[in-house]
Amino acid sequence: MKKCSGTASKHLLVLNKINQTDTLNDIIKQNNEKFINFLFSLGIYMQDYSTFSTHSYETYTTITSKTRCFKVDFNDTFVTIIPLDNHTVE
Repeated sequence: MKKCSGTASKHLLVLNKINQTDTLNDIIKQNNEKFINFLFSLGIYMQDYSTFSTHSYETYTTITSKTRCFKVDFNDTFVTIIPLDNHTVE
């Protein structure tokens, strides 16, 4: 991780904590569908490639996101994730 600075976006995501000792990674895993939907709302590009033949089926999905910086605030019961607009990486 690198430190970023920028202005807070109007978008925000609030994720509930299950345990006081949960890390951000744990919290995102517990709320993965909500977090993925949040990323999609910020602008994710998804492309799906599928091929069919008589004996096989193959599919490849590519998900691309712009590099973003986020401000993360921890509370006793929840975490707030806010994307930064006009961010710079320090």
